Amino acid sequence: MMVTGSVVAEAGWSECVRADTQCLPGFGPLVAAWAAAGVFVLVWLAAASAATVDVVGSRPGLPRAALWVLVVWTVPVVGVLAWYRRRRTGDAVRTCDGPPPI
Repeated sequence: MMVTGSVVAEAGWSECVRADTQCLPGFGPLVAAWAAAGVFVLVWLAAASAATVDVVGSRPGLPRAALWVLVVWTVPVVGVLAWYRRRRTGDAVRTCDGPPPI
């Protein structure tokens, strides 16, 4: 306890600790907002990375692939959803590898 008290006192928080008051009102919501933003960024990075691999793997041609990669990375989450919705509805670029499957 002595070490913790001295560290807190050195940090200038001794008054708050002694009076048991909240010296930073709103600190809890601030931490929650930063945590939510961090989760959003991680989801965006994972989804955009997966969509980029999918765009490149679908071989839509360089201009179209570049445009889709740009959309996927610049419009967080919505760009990824647009790419996968496009893929699901069958509007994806088809290659000329042979006749369409029956």
